[in-house]
Amino acid sequence: MDKRKIGIIVMSLVGVVWLALIIYFFFFFKFPGSVIPAPIKAPVAETTTNNQPSLPAVTTPIVKQAEIPATTTVPPATNAEVTQSYLTKVASSFAERLGSYSNQDNYANIMDLKIQMTASMQKWADSYIAAAKKANPYSGVYQGLTTHAITSEIKNFDNAKGTADILVQTQKVVSNEAATSTAAYTEDLLVSFVKENVQWLVNNIKWQNKSTKN
Repeated sequence: MDKRKIGIIVMSLVGVVWLALIIYFFFFFKFPGSVIPAPIKAPVAETTTNNQPSLPAVTTPIVKQAEIPATTTVPPATNAEVTQSYLTKVASSFAERLGSYSNQDNYANIMDLKIQMTASMQKWADSYIAAAKKANPYSGVYQGLTTHAITSEIKNFDNAKGTADILVQTQKVVSNEAATSTAAYTEDLLVSFVKENVQWLVNNIKWQNKSTKN
């Protein structure tokens, strides 16, 4: 056998050996550190019982939402009701102002009320003041009267005719300069209104039911 054939055979053997080594290293040889360690189980704590009674289960009470009562719709006041309420307030204020005076104010309490009076009532006011000044001239000694409205009551109301009568119960206290004594009593004032155009005016007044308190 010549040298050429021998060389080919040797080279073939060397190639087979190298191929075998490559297959071995890739598929069968285990490199260091390539082994996956088995998972380590965590130690389970042992539970011990000390013969303690078990706690009862806690239940959370269910709170029911409070029921909201249905709202009640209040009907709006009628024009007549509004007018009556207005007249009772005007009558009470009128009675307090008319019944409260001082002999030093020159009857300003009545003069201030003339704007709320009809023309005929204004004439009465002027005549009353003139007569009072003549009958009771100022003597230099103070005298006064304080009036407070207690209640008011509608005795008559006719919106169509434009008439109304309001009875106001008042309490009066008389005082003087010496202030040694005071007299208190109750007295009612009947205030009569008439409607002129769109304005309610006082057309007549009458003091009545005077009752002295000791």
